[in-house]
Amino acid sequence: MSETPSRIVLSAYEAAPHGIQRLARVVAGCPSTTLELMQGLHDHKGTLTIDWRSLPSSSHRGIMVDLWAEQCEYCWEHLVDGRSCPEHAWGGLQAA
Repeated sequence: MSETPSRIVLSAYEAAPHGIQRLARVVAGCPSTTLELMQGLHDHKGTLTIDWRSLPSSSHRGIMVDLWAEQCEYCWEHLVDGRSCPEHAWGGLQAA
């Protein structure tokens, strides 16, 4: 487990170094406005879990999906304050 300067906890399945490195590359490409909304990133065998501090806008979510795709990975999950939020529910919620 690792923590970034913006206080985002990075973790990976079985603490795999390549997973942490991959997450660090994602964070490096992320705008500060998006980083401020996140509290954690986890790489579980290629599936990215993004834990947001508050509900992000679709553009913030899209930024993370695109950055993950740059790592040749295409599975992700969004959490808000540690709780799952089904993708179909995002349209009905107000974003930050």
